[in-house]
Amino acid sequence: MRIPDAAGDVTVEADLRTNKIQCSTAIDAPTDGTALRRASWLLKQLKNAPADILVEAVFADPGEISCENLATVRSDTKSLTAGRISELQYFTLTSPTKMGSKRSGSAASFIGSVTDGLDSFYRDVVQPLKPWVPSAPESSSTDTAVD
Repeated sequence: MRIPDAAGDVTVEADLRTNKIQCSTAIDAPTDGTALRRASWLLKQLKNAPADILVEAVFADPGEISCENLATVRSDTKSLTAGRISELQYFTLTSPTKMGSKRSGSAASFIGSVTDGLDSFYRDVVQPLKPWVPSAPESSSTDTAVD
């Protein structure tokens, strides 16, 4: 789903085999700073997000991907970046929730569980996210007087 002015699109997947619904979004990492600094930038925005959110860090080298739950990353930010040498490109945030199995219009229905999961994921994770904006370039001249 494309939500106007949101930091990223939201994907909803229903896995009938595992009886789970997964809502996810991807957000580009900042283009400057170390991988640890980029991960810290994301964590600052996820202060109120549930601890069971999965945080995946995707690096430029296709073999370098790390995934941890948010509780682990909050306690040790280096858990996402340790041992990685290529550039951190983007993060994927995923929220797994239980799928309803009832057919009626109750809260335990499939549709109800999808909309509830999507609403809480958007409210707690996507809505507070702001895309990274580079800082303005610094003036190269030491003379700042205006005539």
